[in-house]
Amino acid sequence: MTKPYVFQHVAPEELHAHLKHRSLLKGKTAVQSFEIAEVGHYGRALLLDGCVQSTEHDERIYHESLLFPAYAYSPRVASVLCLGGANGGTLKQILKLPHLERVRLFDIDAELHGISRRLLPHMHERTLEDPRVRIEFGKVFDMVAALGETRERFDLIVADLPDATAESYATSLFSSEFYQNVSRLLSPHGIYVTQAGQAHFLYSRFLNRTLRTLGREFAHVTPYTVTVPSYGCPWAFALASRGVDFASVTPETLGQRIRLLPEATLAAYDEQTHAHMFHLPKILRSALAEDVPVNTLGRMETVEIAVRAEPASSSS
Repeated sequence: MTKPYVFQHVAPEELHAHLKHRSLLKGKTAVQSFEIAEVGHYGRALLLDGCVQSTEHDERIYHESLLFPAYAYSPRVASVLCLGGANGGTLKQILKLPHLERVRLFDIDAELHGISRRLLPHMHERTLEDPRVRIEFGKVFDMVAALGETRERFDLIVADLPDATAESYATSLFSSEFYQNVSRLLSPHGIYVTQAGQAHFLYSRFLNRTLRTLGREFAHVTPYTVTVPSYGCPWAFALASRGVDFASVTPETLGQRIRLLPEATLAAYDEQTHAHMFHLPKILRSALAEDVPVNTLGRMETVEIAVRAEPASSSS
């Protein structure tokens, strides 16, 4: 009897696998292929184009880590633009921010949003009932460019994007051209945060190019990392701002802001965790010192973590 596994690369020639207990739904939207399955000890998982995006039991590590460090560095967050995030996990966390007045969410896949609301209720909870939320669907690159022609600005822009594989719509959202559009939407002390791929010292080129590309458009850029167990390796994020010098924000100020969050609802983020995130190991810092080109629409770095042909299943 064979056991089905979900396989994906954490780096070239390196695999991570989850035992798949059952598949709840598998298919393809107009944008991407998807599967919702129960895997390992992680509960329900969302896979996009063969890659694990989130799981029931550790999605809060990823979503809290994506959002709350940017909040902690922000003088005030009243307005948020979320890019991606159709599964609802980031929006659920955004609504915990003190002083929040309005949220807009841009995503490309309305069909996946509906499916995840039905099969991943732990992610969405009751977010759509909040009157501060406005969700729109379309090509995220074009929607951001169009919004930049208006006078609307945001204190925080959160990019909850899928992996930038060669086939993904999200790849262009790591380009210099896109970051130019993003920068126009930020308030004077606004912050942009994005997931930035694997924090693997042997395969750090995507992260490095993301940081260099952000550095072309923003005066202040800093990476941080966190371990999301279901991903199989540490994961990287990047903060960017024109008006906030992250190094000048004191631990006391960070602590004051973090303590305003509803601690009882947070699984993975607090002051101690925040400090740990920004202490990158020497070997990764050395890898990120390599001189690399910036990403442009004509010359993009991608990640290849989806396994196109599954290894043979084990037998029992």
